[in-house]
Amino acid sequence: MHNAEISKRLGRRWKELSEADRQPFVEEAERLRVLHCREYPDYKYRPRKRSTAAVTAAKDVAGRVEKPMSASKNVKKSSSSKMSPTAKTSPAAVHGASMYDNIKELQMKLAGA
Repeated sequence: MHNAEISKRLGRRWKELSEADRQPFVEEAERLRVLHCREYPDYKYRPRKRSTAAVTAAKDVAGRVEKPMSASKNVKKSSSSKMSPTAKTSPAAVHGASMYDNIKELQMKLAGA
């Protein structure tokens, strides 16, 4: 099952929940938001614009969509970087492993129920 289908199903299930059933999730989200603000007081969300190459996807012979190589992969990284590129961009690294694990656990519960 693709992520898009999982998201649609979870969205439908979320809408079906009563306010009382939603409340624990809302409270947990607020707790995590406050924790993130405390841990990263200077954080500001700054989405990056996608390059034209990244927006346009090429299709291979079988008709599947291939992800084009982003322009940032062609740029030489400085040796002063202490974290791997994966560690910098993974949800667990950005938000903390426990938050990522909590979200995954909730998704699994909702998908399975």
